[in-house]
Amino acid sequence: MRVGGAVLLVLAVVAGCGELRSEQGFASGGRMIQPITDTVAVVGGSEQDTLLYTPTMLAFFGGGVAVWDRDRAQILAFGRDGTLRWRYGAKGSGPGEFAGVTQLSVDDQDRIWVLDPDNVRISILGSDGRLVRAFPIPDVGHADRLAPLGGGRALLMGLEPTVYTIDDQGNLLSSAPHPYAAYATLNPLSAYNRALYDAATDSTVFFFYYGGGFARTDGTLTPTAQLDSYIEPIPFPEVIVEQTENADGSVSTSTMVNASRLAASSGSAAAGVLSLLFQGDTEYGHRVIDNYSVGSGAYLGSWLLPDSARAIAVEDGLVATLVEDPYPALIIRRAP
Repeated sequence: MRVGGAVLLVLAVVAGCGELRSEQGFASGGRMIQPITDTVAVVGGSEQDTLLYTPTMLAFFGGGVAVWDRDRAQILAFGRDGTLRWRYGAKGSGPGEFAGVTQLSVDDQDRIWVLDPDNVRISILGSDGRLVRAFPIPDVGHADRLAPLGGGRALLMGLEPTVYTIDDQGNLLSSAPHPYAAYATLNPLSAYNRALYDAATDSTVFFFYYGGGFARTDGTLTPTAQLDSYIEPIPFPEVIVEQTENADGSVSTSTMVNASRLAASSGSAAAGVLSLLFQGDTEYGHRVIDNYSVGSGAYLGSWLLPDSARAIAVEDGLVATLVEDPYPALIIRRAP
């Protein structure tokens, strides 16, 4: 994976936009941005190409890209040239069927883990699209997020401030408080985060959707109080509590959460770099990908997509995105 250098040669100032631009990139606020322009493959994106209905998640695997299509209730696997290699799944609750998939992730054996809470089931597919095995989600309450950790293990998370480790047979191995020490004190909306495992550093990263930043641990999920800030500062949603005195003298309490600003909406970790698709407050919402060092948390630079994306995956110098402008498409481009 390649990330642009920390220093960009600035040649001109673009009037009225507060940006310093050059052929190599430009600075905007605290970001150092390089545009992504080199397209490798496009799947969908037209009225005639109906292969993708509602793609919502994707991940690189075994020389290709796996895409979860919600309305098809199906996984479609494409080569890096955009060629369809295989597809798996259908709507339902029987063998080989999916009902409400919330996570699609790839482990260090290039196996695809599919978390389906509605069917209370986890399925593991090989890189050839064949089912390796399926098993019930362990009894940990509602679990809607999963991250393979390598060595046949995976991390499970739900609504409680607890993380669970399972193996690829469906056995519950361990449980522990969320590694971010202040997690249990957060409003449930503020607390919503996803986990990503980076094999290069044997680290797990927890990135928060609605602000705050991201927390990092080692391979043993050792708890840490550290929260690394995003390059664009987005605070956790503000929780407002209002009390109203009723006519009978009783007091009614209402709680409102201000979550108008989404921070990181999708992420990918590989080769020691955390890449996050950011919304924030700038004109580049859902187009800018911020890169950080997994090991130190340091900001490394940003890439700018030519179109708005709903999900990203980054690997081996390639950036895969799911877009809808206006028709759904998978687009694979080279990183700057």
